[in-house]
Amino acid sequence: MNIRYIKHENIDKKLWDNCINSSQFPMIYASSDFLDIVSPNWAGIVLGNYETVMPVTFRKKLGI
Repeated sequence: MNIRYIKHENIDKKLWDNCINSSQFPMIYASSDFLDIVSPNWAGIVLGNYETVMPVTFRKKLGI
């Protein structure tokens, strides 16, 4: 299994959401639709072929 860091534009959102929805405790906060709204430039850490995913969000505070 390989762990990859994937930028937002390269994430397969269908596979991402399938992984989130099939988890034991699915959370809306990790869904691609939610992340697109709250952090438009989010990225993800993906294990294998989207067996496990973790969102990585970015936020600037006071322009920094």
